[in-house]
Amino acid sequence: MWNPKAARSLDEYLQVLPSEIEIIKQDFENMSLELGKKIKQLEEEKNAIRTRC
Repeated sequence: MWNPKAARSLDEYLQVLPSEIEIIKQDFENMSLELGKKIKQLEEEKNAIRTRC
């Protein structure tokens, strides 16, 4: 038998629980940010080396 109260609770729970795709998206954005920082650091090191030569 269908229980509307239980269905509503499940819907509320699912709204709070992040979906797997949202978690993957957040992980991707974090990795992208870290890689961007690393690229900037490497470019600065490269430029520092060039100015010494």
